[in-house]
Amino acid sequence: MNAQDKKAPGQTLTILCGALWGAGLARALALELPSALFFQWPGALGAALLAALLAFSLSRALKDAAALAFVPLALPLLDLLSGDYVPWRGPVLLVGGVLLTALLLWREKFPRAAWLTLAIALPLAIYLPDLSPYVGRADTFEFQVVAPRLGIAHPSGYPLYILVGKLFSLLPVGSSAWRINLSSAVCGALAAGALYLALTERDTLTREQHLVALLTAWTLALSPTLWSRAIEAEVYTLNALLVALALWAANRWLAGRLPARLALPLLGLLAGVGMASHLTLGALLFLAAPLALQMRPSLKQLGQTAMLVLLGLAIYLYIPLRWPAINHGELMTPAHFLRFVTNAESGGALHPLAFIQDPPRWALVFRLLRLQVGWGGLGLAALGFVHLLRRRWALALGTLLAGGAWVWFNLSFYVADPDYSAFLIPAHVLLLFWLGEGALWLMSQLHERRAALAPLALTALALLPLSRLWLTGPTLDTHAQGLADETWGREALRQPLTQNAAILADSEKFPPLYFLQQVEGLRPDLDLVMRFDEAGYREELHARLAAGQPVYLARYLPGMDAYGVQSVGPLVAVGPLPTAVVDGATFGEALRLLNHTLVAAETGRQHRLNLTWQATDALTDELTVRLRLRDARGAVAWQSEERRPVAGYTTTQAWSAGQVINDSHALAWPAWLPGGRYTLEIAVGPRFAEALTPGWVALTELTLPWAAAPEPATPLRALFGAHLWLEGFDLPGEVAAESQLHFTLTGRRTADLPEEARPQFYWMPLDNARWEPPVIPEAALSANAWPQGQRVQQRYTLTAPWLPGQYRLWVSWNAGGEPLPARCGWLARAETQCALADLTVGPATAGLANFGGELVLVDSTFDVERLAPEETLAFALQWRGLRAMTADYTLFVQLLGPDGRLYGQVDTWPVQGARPTSGWTVGEELSDPHRLTLASDAPPGEYQVIVGWYLLGTMERLTVRDAAGQAVGDFYTLGTFTVGE
Repeated sequence: MNAQDKKAPGQTLTILCGALWGAGLARALALELPSALFFQWPGALGAALLAALLAFSLSRALKDAAALAFVPLALPLLDLLSGDYVPWRGPVLLVGGVLLTALLLWREKFPRAAWLTLAIALPLAIYLPDLSPYVGRADTFEFQVVAPRLGIAHPSGYPLYILVGKLFSLLPVGSSAWRINLSSAVCGALAAGALYLALTERDTLTREQHLVALLTAWTLALSPTLWSRAIEAEVYTLNALLVALALWAANRWLAGRLPARLALPLLGLLAGVGMASHLTLGALLFLAAPLALQMRPSLKQLGQTAMLVLLGLAIYLYIPLRWPAINHGELMTPAHFLRFVTNAESGGALHPLAFIQDPPRWALVFRLLRLQVGWGGLGLAALGFVHLLRRRWALALGTLLAGGAWVWFNLSFYVADPDYSAFLIPAHVLLLFWLGEGALWLMSQLHERRAALAPLALTALALLPLSRLWLTGPTLDTHAQGLADETWGREALRQPLTQNAAILADSEKFPPLYFLQQVEGLRPDLDLVMRFDEAGYREELHARLAAGQPVYLARYLPGMDAYGVQSVGPLVAVGPLPTAVVDGATFGEALRLLNHTLVAAETGRQHRLNLTWQATDALTDELTVRLRLRDARGAVAWQSEERRPVAGYTTTQAWSAGQVINDSHALAWPAWLPGGRYTLEIAVGPRFAEALTPGWVALTELTLPWAAAPEPATPLRALFGAHLWLEGFDLPGEVAAESQLHFTLTGRRTADLPEEARPQFYWMPLDNARWEPPVIPEAALSANAWPQGQRVQQRYTLTAPWLPGQYRLWVSWNAGGEPLPARCGWLARAETQCALADLTVGPATAGLANFGGELVLVDSTFDVERLAPEETLAFALQWRGLRAMTADYTLFVQLLGPDGRLYGQVDTWPVQGARPTSGWTVGEELSDPHRLTLASDAPPGEYQVIVGWYLLGTMERLTVRDAAGQAVGDFYTLGTFTVGE
């Protein structure tokens, strides 16, 4: 066989890989742009042939290049074979294939510093676009305010991160908030670099082993939990960096590159400094302990190590030294310092025996570990630990002990996400270290036996960081939330608030108010107050009102009718109500609407409706406000849920005759509401009952621009005709028989359509594959009305089939009475309709309660007949998600006494805060345990246990819907129990 014959298979492989990359490029252009040219065979074949030619030409130019080095170009094959459309996946595989191929083909030897630069630079480049210039929430906001001023954060103070944040605040670029966020991004990228160094402390390393370490480091940087915390001001990426540095120091000593007399003291210093970052990093001492056994250090070395641990801990002295400067000269006592640093106030959240007493938490922790690397990554990590145990037992045992400590802490500490997930980040670093060790061992075995196959193994390993990139990247958006918070804060501070008043704000509303006041100097006269529980807010409210200080609320407090409340823009003023009588439109017999104004917001399609009410007589019913829009044809285009006046702070039964109440409603128009001119109407009525006379009353007219539609919950790509794209939909996974099914389609029109085009839907039972009669929704807007080239969202309503079962919902687009030819996917043949999704049509009585069509209460273990004061009620709720939710709803469970008052309450995210609803999948069921203690002053009588859901930002509850999909309440009664005789 001559040389030319030997090259033929290699050239064929190169051409094939190039063609696959070109086909992947055509698919990405077709689906991401979208492009009709590359959506069909001619464009796709042209791209594949051109890419194959380029790959062949490159292989000819690099005469000694191995054909298998071009294998990464075939990575887009994963996208080609999948069939479904996943945002980012195609472009990520294309770029990843080119980058890995370039690294394999590079002829010059890379120095270790170049590999390290890649390990750090790529994650940092990915993080930077996600950094928000706006103020964050919770701890992020606190660090953004505290660090530039060298203040003190909440216990345990986090002095190391405060000092790091101060350094970044001095940079001459970006906003103040952005600079502090940047500190987390840099620490996250450096953590990836330190992990790369830890994995490459070996005598000799091949190019392939450097690539293994590099890919492992990128997997850490792009893991969902670390990435989400690397784009906001938080301490967790600094924790990851310190753990990775400790691994590097340990591996460097074991490789003989760090003198034994320095290794243990260095690990001690890192442990001490680590605890100055976060107390849980004290587990680094567990990492060092087995290494100390192997080193057999002298007493002098042990003493040096102890001194360096204390030296690292000495960073905590920043807190008492700085305390007087920010607390009006007050000195911090030793007892106060100890309680502050150990965070003694949060001791109630720590349950040391939860790993035995609460077994379901093991599943939560395992799920978090699996999300970082997938099943394949877990397998590699297990292999790496076994190999490390055989090769370097002390390091293996140390990582196991340290990782076990961090897992124990996650099992024991009951906090809500995202902190719950982030506490496990140090264990993620160890997991990736084991994974890298396993991959390096496999690569060494492959190098000894079949070195030519190394590119295949590297291509498979590259899927770890690449998959994290396309799975996590689209879910991160800190800009939108930050902009919305800042816009709300500016609107609140623009209101005519009384001088030197106080605003009591919750953890979401306080950050933008405080940041705008302290950084931009808006309304410096106001006292901004945040507390951690309802009792604290009530204490502040009573004290300030007693002192004669005006008070505004940006945090919901029940029972405000005793004080009198009214809206001032997005805030609620507490105090006596005026009693002037003014004529106006009357609803029923005793409620007048005196005045109204509609104000457009500065950003987005939002308005604020300000209303002025007067109770002309005592009101016996709890009345709610209903709002709706009528379009130019007179059809109802949008209708709100029932709203309590003054953001729910008051009930109309508490209004006395003559009182005047200012009421305000934020109107954020949904993206599916078409652009155009509308009439805003109002009605008033008892909760979940008919409206009072005169029914709906027109208030004003307004014009809305078309909205730029967000990414759909379920993306897809289908082409109808030549210019109408269907880009996704939002459908539940389950619906009750004969109920109303509300859903949205997202699409765009790229050119004029020849005729009016409207969607037509079909139900098809999957058991016998027969078509139900087609349905054209009455309100279906023609696609010709869509703005050309803009992605829009449209809402449709269908009636679910009467017979329960499994169904598939199809859609076609009709123009001039005929369906447009439909291509339901990339390179698909022409059809007349496309399948949207499979749905379960359940019995109308399925589950205990349906909340807003978002989730259903499947079952409850509540079974208590009698309870005494101060006794604990324990039960579990079984939930099922009906659709993919983007919001994190808060669950409330309340114990209502015979007098209608609350005698026990919990407001939380499900599963002790560890499973926010935005992370649920369609159809997922989860058990949610609860424990409530009945108040000590609970009077005798019958009590109700009720559950419901609300959105913290708006305090709007999800309504409970009946079998027909109509709202019948906003809570569900689990059962009753009796207290006393």
